[in-house]
Amino acid sequence: QDFGGNSIITSDGAGNVTVNAAAMKNTPSFSVQLSSVQSIANNTNVVIIFDQKNYDTDNAYNTSTGEFTVPSGKGGKYFFTSHFRLDSTTDSSRLAMTIQVNGVAKATYNNVQRDEDSCGVSLVIDLNAGDQVKAVTFQNTGAAKNSKTEGNVMFMGYKLIT
Repeated sequence: QDFGGNSIITSDGAGNVTVNAAAMKNTPSFSVQLSSVQSIANNTNVVIIFDQKNYDTDNAYNTSTGEFTVPSGKGGKYFFTSHFRLDSTTDSSRLAMTIQVNGVAKATYNNVQRDEDSCGVSLVIDLNAGDQVKAVTFQNTGAAKNSKTEGNVMFMGYKLIT
């Protein structure tokens, strides 16, 4: 307990601890994946629409738009990471993964492997309530290409305890 008698952490006596103080929890947090392939147009930034939620503590990730929106009262420092992989390509000159905040690129990683191209990007950033975060990819093989799914294409984030 704190000095005010509030229960900060509780234990069931069997080693299972529950954090009760909101300021000590890494929430909101979410993890999403693709359940089916997404076509990625050539030479175009494409928002990845992750349609499979592994979890979403505050229902802040929109599976229709591909955006995480910081909930009201939940501004602060956040960590995000995203990984992407094209399905069976050997001809890309550039594959990039970007995390955008309110439509502006905040972190980008470029990669060329020539065989099932893949890349990932991570970011720590201060956000305000209402800010929108999304994962965007770019490829230039000369034609549209399909993504891989599930474990090969993911996006997650959480508020840091500060």
